[in-house]
Amino acid sequence: QLFFAAVTLVPYTLLTEDVAALQPAPLAVVMLITVGIVHTGIAYLLYFSGMTGAGAVASSLLSYIDPLTAVILSALILKEHTSLLGWLGALLILGSTAAVEIAEMKKK
Repeated sequence: QLFFAAVTLVPYTLLTEDVAALQPAPLAVVMLITVGIVHTGIAYLLYFSGMTGAGAVASSLLSYIDPLTAVILSALILKEHTSLLGWLGALLILGSTAAVEIAEMKKK
């Protein structure tokens, strides 16, 4: 997905922007490389290697919990304001995750 996004955006950027005028600061380049390798590459490697042992249901449930975790952590750690509607959405995600897990346990 990330590869195809890059393949799509690089030609678009080259055609629509004056790339020769860009003068990235050395710190910005280091930060970009860090985000690319650590926060994207290693994070995806750990995420997908962890999914190999999980079944289809567990994998899909974890993919729903991932953005929920981001919302909760942003509210708790970064002190971002989350609306009542946001918390209701989080509750619905947790509730549906619990319902699926309970249904799977009853099948066994």
